[in-house]
Amino acid sequence: MFSTTQKKLQTFNQEEFDFLHQAPDEEDAYQDTDDPLELSPSEFTEYAVQMPTGGEYKRFSFEGRSYMRAIYDTPAHRRILMAGRQVEKSTLLGNQIIAYSVLNVGFKSLYVSPSNTQTKVFSRDRIKEPLETSPFLRNFTNTKLLSNVLEKKFINRSQVTLRFAFLNADRC
Repeated sequence: MFSTTQKKLQTFNQEEFDFLHQAPDEEDAYQDTDDPLELSPSEFTEYAVQMPTGGEYKRFSFEGRSYMRAIYDTPAHRRILMAGRQVEKSTLLGNQIIAYSVLNVGFKSLYVSPSNTQTKVFSRDRIKEPLETSPFLRNFTNTKLLSNVLEKKFINRSQVTLRFAFLNADRC
């Protein structure tokens, strides 16, 4: 059984591994553009996402966290992060869900957590708040679209589904 499971797992090839571990080029990390929909996920996050800082909202910045840029922009379909607590894993996931949902027409994402409470907190803090606080992101949703704790829809037909697995993962 282990060998069957092992064969099914997608592993990084050397090129993907090298990409994840290269230092980002700070000079080319963010370039102004006329079309924010042509940006990489990390550049889009810097452009569109507002973060609470000192009582006000400011654009998200990779200053002091440049190592995260490669994680945001990796072409890998699967990632394994070995990290401690409070190192922006949920922020990364929320920002990537938003970026891919806005940048790709009809993009569908599924978020599953162990409990209803964790799903609600993620939905509120990592999806709803950035969509409401960013003037740019507000253009991609409106009151006529489905937007509740467990589902979010965008004007480009992208959709985020949020579920919790509590006692049975089959319910997702």
